[in-house]
Amino acid sequence: MADRIGAIVDHMNSTALSRNLLVLQDSGWIVSTFAEVRSRADFVLLVGAETNSRFPRFAERLIDPLDSPFSDGPLRRSVVYLGAQPKVPTSARVLDCPTARLGEVFGVLRCLVANRPLQASQVAGLDMEVLRALAAEMRSARYGVVAWAAADLDLPHGELIVQSICGLIADLNEPTRFAGLPLGGNDADVTANQVALWQTGLPLRTGFGRGVPEYDAYHFGTDRLLASRNADVLLWISAFDPLRLPPESDVPTIVLGSPTMRFAKPPAVFIPVATPGLHHAGHFFRSDGVMAIRLRKLTDSPLPSVADALTAIDQAL
Repeated sequence: MADRIGAIVDHMNSTALSRNLLVLQDSGWIVSTFAEVRSRADFVLLVGAETNSRFPRFAERLIDPLDSPFSDGPLRRSVVYLGAQPKVPTSARVLDCPTARLGEVFGVLRCLVANRPLQASQVAGLDMEVLRALAAEMRSARYGVVAWAAADLDLPHGELIVQSICGLIADLNEPTRFAGLPLGGNDADVTANQVALWQTGLPLRTGFGRGVPEYDAYHFGTDRLLASRNADVLLWISAFDPLRLPPESDVPTIVLGSPTMRFAKPPAVFIPVATPGLHHAGHFFRSDGVMAIRLRKLTDSPLPSVADALTAIDQAL
């Protein structure tokens, strides 16, 4: 449909998602999978203040299990949280640090891993000896992992923190084996990006106004397009979360969403739709992006799926 009418395809979480994509496009990265983390990682550093609340079963599924086909006995795993974290496992350590200063911490860790001299007693409220010990532990890991959620890095140029993380991982692959694990998947953002890639060869924030797919991470952001009034219609799709409402704007808005949505300003058109994995089958890409999980239909609904609603709109154009 976007190709037919010259529209731009974006996602409600693209601002966070682009922090990872910009780094991947600029310098690449070394990343792992859920299975590798669960079965091999003997050191895990979780970055950010909301890892547990955003991914409440992450520790249960990937950190707590210690059985491994690559170990003679239970896997010995050291877990460190960098950032204020509520409800961490009792066996984990927490290094409290403001999110806005994570870039400084990773810059210092890169220096320490490379044995470069530093003249500082503390960084971002963390004692230098604590950071030296952390750097030494990372260097001695047999299979280390740094996990982060780009949504936690909601500050100007948050992608630079991701780039610092990926730079540290690259440095650590000289003395040992290390990988990253970017976490996401909320509201099917990873899934939407995978579909955009296999359909166009380009990620989200791709437009079709010139007759060919054209990617622009800056100019094709939804908020920027609405604020500059360069968009004359917004089609907002939210089949999972009824609280993810369209942004306020003067642009006529069409919403395909949960029937329980409540709007302060009613959209020009509202089409209630069913939920994938509840009312109809579908698929959902896992957070590590390597596997599509089949969603089963669990109950009946008289509402159309998003695909059916979009097909009907496309046929009526």
